[in-house]
Amino acid sequence: MLRRLELLLILLLAPLLAGAAPVRLAYLYSDGNIPGTLRAFETLLAEHPELRGQVELTLLSESTFADVEPEVLTSANALVLDTMNEPLVARFDAEHSVDLIAAIARKGTVLGVGQGLLGEEKYSQQGVVWDPRARDYWTHSGAQNQLELMKLALTKAGIPGLSLVDPEPSLDFGFYYPDGKTGRVFPSWDAFEQWRAANGKVRPGAPRIAISFFKATYYSGDTALLDALIAEIERTGAEAIPLFGYPGAVAVQRLLKDDAGQPRADFTGHVKLALLRTREAQLGRVHHGRQAGAQLVQALASVADGLQQP
Repeated sequence: MLRRLELLLILLLAPLLAGAAPVRLAYLYSDGNIPGTLRAFETLLAEHPELRGQVELTLLSESTFADVEPEVLTSANALVLDTMNEPLVARFDAEHSVDLIAAIARKGTVLGVGQGLLGEEKYSQQGVVWDPRARDYWTHSGAQNQLELMKLALTKAGIPGLSLVDPEPSLDFGFYYPDGKTGRVFPSWDAFEQWRAANGKVRPGAPRIAISFFKATYYSGDTALLDALIAEIERTGAEAIPLFGYPGAVAVQRLLKDDAGQPRADFTGHVKLALLRTREAQLGRVHHGRQAGAQLVQALASVADGLQQP
């Protein structure tokens, strides 16, 4: 019944939205958050096609700084502000002789997230709004939370009909696997194995290559390189066992040892995905399995070569 009412509201308001100026949603944060925001925007438009052309994004980060026009950013109806990036705000204000937070807060909403050096009270005095849900969406991150944060910000900007779900808690340790959408994470080996078996990822007798990666790779939405590496490992005939957790040694102990203390993988490597961009990879300790290790190196090289193709 609730879903029907939401759809009816959307249908009634669609003509009004079509005749209105686009709502501008802005983000100010670090570069690593951009992939997750773009993915959330794609999902939003897939769920709400009536918003296509009605929402414009402006992303201010270290890499986009020179391309963002001050008039465009200060005209935002809502800004998601990672307060950890206070130096970026100060730089923008100084170079363009503006007060970004005040300019947006006068007619819109500045949603504060993250932990800044100035403290909450100082930001509140500047006009920043602290919404508990927004902060939880940001803290736990991941595809679902990033989408909900975007919906919440757009609701603050005046777009109706966007229902919100509670923040989805993140995992500190777990397994990951791409699923053709936003990927899935699993809190335990049993849950991971059940999913792998149901989705044809178990290959009896094949070597298992465990790939340890940083949690932020998944929760920021920047999994393209990791997914390519997993696909290449599968192509060699091996099983890929992607896992995350920090410290890495603790993750291996918690996730890659069975109840008898035996390893669940033939080879364990840690991949710093950023280095793939320069055709390099850094591997962690080899537990055993020379053949599996060679397959991982081969997969890394293949993915790195592919990144160099025009």
